[in-house]
Amino acid sequence: MHETYDEDARLIDHPATGPRLGIIGGGQLARMTTIAAQQLGCDVVVLENNRLSPAATFASRAIIGDWNTAEALLKLASQVDVITLENEFVDAALLAELEHAGHSVWPSSRTLALVQDKFSQKQALQAAGGPIPRMRATDDRIALDAAIAELGLPLVLKDRRNAYDGKGNATIRQLSEVDAAWVRLGGHTGNPLYAEEFCDFTAELAIINNHGTTRRHPRQPAFARGALLCARPHRRAYQK
Repeated sequence: MHETYDEDARLIDHPATGPRLGIIGGGQLARMTTIAAQQLGCDVVVLENNRLSPAATFASRAIIGDWNTAEALLKLASQVDVITLENEFVDAALLAELEHAGHSVWPSSRTLALVQDKFSQKQALQAAGGPIPRMRATDDRIALDAAIAELGLPLVLKDRRNAYDGKGNATIRQLSEVDAAWVRLGGHTGNPLYAEEFCDFTAELAIINNHGTTRRHPRQPAFARGALLCARPHRRAYQK
């Protein structure tokens, strides 16, 4: 494979018949998206701060830059027809600036801002009629103590932002664990948290919903392993 180390690395040429897709992020998810998009005839440009990112070796062009700067995002937008994201860790306000400049961003900046805050995300699901556990915002220790009194123990204290795959959570099973959980998740420094009633579950089912289309995908179960989720259950799970 031929590699160059210019700021814009032209790595692989692909014949494109569809729109040019820009992906913010160049990790494994972007790599899989790139391969799928090329099969549909799309040209792909990725924006990543690592010139040797997984997606860069497959994309038609790799732009090296910080995706949380307007300069890098505008550079990507100027070269593509539509922009999408590899992950949620992008400044939604900067994406809104791209939209205001006439660029197409999917998911939208409004959607991204909503899902970046897990508490607001679940409030939206609740408003839409979705069944969710009871939860309370815990902006301070007084609010956390009130949530414990209302929801009971055990409960789960969670980060509102930047939490995923079981990270950013602390299960509180008794009152003696409250202070440690509060400090561990940064509540004492103002990190926004919320409390959610504990749900005892065997598996979590992942379902893909395609906006505007109806398509059935195989359900993918994920099983609890401590505070994390994994694709395969513990051997003990089969013994219960």
